[in-house]
Amino acid sequence: MGNVPTRLPGGQSGETIGASTRAVPTSLPSVDERERRIAENEAYWRQVNELSPPEPGVLNLMFCECGRLDCRERVAMTVAEYEAVRSSATTFAIAPGHAIPDVESVVETTERFEVVEKEGDAARVAIETEPV
Repeated sequence: MGNVPTRLPGGQSGETIGASTRAVPTSLPSVDERERRIAENEAYWRQVNELSPPEPGVLNLMFCECGRLDCRERVAMTVAEYEAVRSSATTFAIAPGHAIPDVESVVETTERFEVVEKEGDAARVAIETEPV
């Protein structure tokens, strides 16, 4: 990324992101367990990113909002890019190659990140867990 300034959500510069609360429904009967787990993980990282909105004029390092439980990658985004992804409850910003094809579709690809859209029951979980 060269000399482009970057920052992490919450103003953090390392892996620690502080305390956060996971506000997701505990009972989603029509979603299979795997799909629910993936959707809840994506919703969790969306909520972490929402704790500290991106700053104008820099590339902000946002947490990858993919469904992989072990992912801690970052994606560099401008304010406009982040707001475009957040304009829909069913879209998430992920690191390139992190899409899970059976629960989402890649709807945009850039050199720094991809945007996926949830499908079916996973879309319902995304809507139900959208930050207020």
